Amino acid sequence: MKTPKDTELDQEDHNVLARLLSSFESGTITVSVNNFPFMKVDSDSKKVAIEMRGFQESGLHFADLIETVNADKGVIQTIKQATGLAQSLQREGWGVRIFEGKDPLIAIGSGVSPLFGFVWFNPLMLPKISKLI
Repeated sequence: MKTPKDTELDQEDHNVLARLLSSFESGTITVSVNNFPFMKVDSDSKKVAIEMRGFQESGLHFADLIETVNADKGVIQTIKQATGLAQSLQREGWGVRIFEGKDPLIAIGSGVSPLFGFVWFNPLMLPKISKLI
């Protein structure tokens, strides 16, 4: 069971990522894994684009992207952590999108409706998304 202090720590972790992204004032950073573009951070548009193949080649999972100090493993916990991260990103004006080719899989943060907790996923891509988690 989480204590209020645990919740504070989770929120701080989310805020750290949002503040880190917001520290980029201009320009673009592209990260490659095995010569494959993995992530592009565009500070002018405040967007982060992540390619699923790069995710797989790097050995990462979506849970690794949003994991905080007190995160338990599991799909439900991953969704809860994604919502906290998404709200922090939205407050800072940042959006993160995960794609497979040109197909969007997951979007979190800015640009996603608050009705969905600032987390959106493509229901047609659930089998591929489950591999990410």
